[in-house]
Amino acid sequence: ARAALAICGILSLGSLVGMEYLVTRFDEVNAENEADFQNSDEMIAAKAKIATVIAESIEKGNNLRHGIGGIQNYALAVQFYRVAANGGDPEAMNDLGEMYEMGLGVDKDEVEAISRYQKAADGGNAAGMMNLGRAYQVGLGGKSGNDVKAVFWYRKGAEAKGAAAMRSLGVMY
Repeated sequence: ARAALAICGILSLGSLVGMEYLVTRFDEVNAENEADFQNSDEMIAAKAKIATVIAESIEKGNNLRHGIGGIQNYALAVQFYRVAANGGDPEAMNDLGEMYEMGLGVDKDEVEAISRYQKAADGGNAAGMMNLGRAYQVGLGGKSGNDVKAVFWYRKGAEAKGAAAMRSLGVMY
């Protein structure tokens, strides 16, 4: 009944493989032990550990992407973003989309970028909404330019308090 907590306990936050295993395997382990584990203290602790792993993955990805701490490594940043994205984090989905759009640490793939932006936007991420609006506006990833859809996503991003989306929405008018 404590398998998910055991996974959390044996994995180091510094281990990328361990982090990815933790966020992708957690729901599966939880389902196997649902009856006696769902609302237990162990479940709460395991969920807190998952949230910590996701937050640390995004932070490490950002640091590596922007060279904070003196090391810039796009490929490793992508791996950390992927860990958090696999955990369902909308911010990480957007960050990963930006890496695909620009070809930083991965082969450039605008279709994959748009897929990540859509998942980020669906998760409530204002930057993902803004990026999706921009994709429609400029015809990114094979999408034809569509100002109506661009305005729709810019507006959603603005409603979610995204400053870049607010600016882009203003430019459309």
